[in-house]
Amino acid sequence: MLAIAALFCSACTKDPAQPDSTTPAEPDEVTKVTCATGEASDIMLDRATVSGTVNAGDKFAIRLFYWSETASDKESLRASGTKITVDGKGPFSATITGLKLNTTYYYMASVTTWDGDIHGEVKSFTTGAFKTTTVGADQITRAKAHLSGGGVFNDAMLGDLSLSGCFYWSATQSTAEGLRSSGEKLVCPVTEDASIFATISGLSPNTTYYFVAALTVAGQEVLGEVKSFKTNPLPAGAVDLGLSVLWADCNLGSKSPTGLGTYYAWGETSTKSSFSKENYSFYDTARYYEKGQVLPKNRDAAAQIKGGGWRMPTEKEIEELIDKHGGCSQSWTDNNNGVPGIWFTGKRTGNKIFLPAGGVKQGSTTIEANVSCYYWTGSFCFGNNGTEAQAYAFTYYSKRENASSAYFGDWGNYGAWNGLLIRPVID
Repeated sequence: MLAIAALFCSACTKDPAQPDSTTPAEPDEVTKVTCATGEASDIMLDRATVSGTVNAGDKFAIRLFYWSETASDKESLRASGTKITVDGKGPFSATITGLKLNTTYYYMASVTTWDGDIHGEVKSFTTGAFKTTTVGADQITRAKAHLSGGGVFNDAMLGDLSLSGCFYWSATQSTAEGLRSSGEKLVCPVTEDASIFATISGLSPNTTYYFVAALTVAGQEVLGEVKSFKTNPLPAGAVDLGLSVLWADCNLGSKSPTGLGTYYAWGETSTKSSFSKENYSFYDTARYYEKGQVLPKNRDAAAQIKGGGWRMPTEKEIEELIDKHGGCSQSWTDNNNGVPGIWFTGKRTGNKIFLPAGGVKQGSTTIEANVSCYYWTGSFCFGNNGTEAQAYAFTYYSKRENASSAYFGDWGNYGAWNGLLIRPVID
């Protein structure tokens, strides 16, 4: 009996070499979940595509990416990075948009299963760089300047993004941020090669201005470097009324603002004692001019006598001067140091000029002296089918019936052979 019991016990003892049916076997290699972070592609100025691969067999798996501008390791990416979930199986990718220009970003692929999270390695990419260049200023006058700038970038990185451009400028702000926050802004078109150009006007003479080019792409404005230019000083005898041209402080032929100066027939460059159709040297030529045509330099008395870029005003420049709703206020006086005439005061600058009332020369007689102003423009009015020659002139008669401030700035046309005064202008 003892032998039988011993045999039975021996049969019930576990053989350590045999597997235990209650312990799970090691999973097959195919069922092991793996995740790898791929390389970034299609990197542009504001976006990039990231990729990853997952091997999860038949297990339920959620594929995703973590990305961040600042978090650069697995734990911080998972804790504070932005998460993008991607549908599907196998290799997966996602495009990250709204990124900053020329910035490094970190990312990793990840997969979540019932068994937990598996992360790939952390990788990075840098978005495309975009640079704005402030090229410079040229064509500088006392009141204008032509500005240029542009963008430097890789065409492939721009993609389908559009560009917009502007210049910021100021006489008081000298930093990029100061110009952007407090300076004047001039929006301008962008050419196909990402260049921008603009002309700024209404500047003060002999003044330093600062400016910076700016291009906006993907909602991000990129400023160039700040540059400067200095406007030209006023020519001697020039007055800045804040208009498109500078006006001389006195009439052609006079050295005093109250002096009448010299009378000229339209298109003649020398004066004479008597003015008539018969002694008008330019008559045969002038009557064939077209309306609005401007005297050439060799026929412009101001250009020939005063020189230095001075010339007779055009019809449009006289209109600008006498527009009482525009840049100048006007007032008649009977006694400016004993001389009657009209004051024009620039509303923007406060500077003023005085046009004395010298009337008009017809024959050897001065008509309406001390009560009217007649001043030539360089613009032809009409030739009446080749039989008449008239030019635009500023005319004002102080003794007109019911004269009031509403009449200031009266102007029209006059026979080109008459002797009128000239007030020069310069650009």
